Amino acid sequence: MTGKTMNELVIDRLAPTDSLSIQQLADWYFDEWAVPKETLIARLTNQSPDDILFHFIARKDNQLVATGGLHLNCGLIKAHEEFKPYSPWVSMVYCDKRFRQQGIGEAMLKAIEHKAAELGYTKLYLYTNSAERLYLRNQWTTFARLLYKGKDTVVMEKMIG
Repeated sequence: MTGKTMNELVIDRLAPTDSLSIQQLADWYFDEWAVPKETLIARLTNQSPDDILFHFIARKDNQLVATGGLHLNCGLIKAHEEFKPYSPWVSMVYCDKRFRQQGIGEAMLKAIEHKAAELGYTKLYLYTNSAERLYLRNQWTTFARLLYKGKDTVVMEKMIG
């Protein structure tokens, strides 16, 4: 689905040099999850292969509307080292609030799953405290439940490929 139009939605890989998009993502992540902007900007600008396998952005009518990627590391691991053996992680999936409930998050998820399968991955993981229904609808299964950053969080897994 990457690079193709689906109801005017285009999903492409985030270039480390795309500073305007990276700044928008930093604003979103700070507003939604209080992720320090400088940390996120450095991570997405660097896109170290031992951290980020790929990261996508979605545009609708040429406007940035969503993002997400496949990462080897995630914030959960820092607080819960028992999840360190599990990888890779569908990570940092976010849809602009003005564009939610339009299937964009699901399209992003499917694009990530498809690219992960192309890369030879057969099992993926993620965690969420806000979008459990989205993932359940897309055949993700609950792997664990825990309290993370003061919120009820579900860790999920999915076989792909």
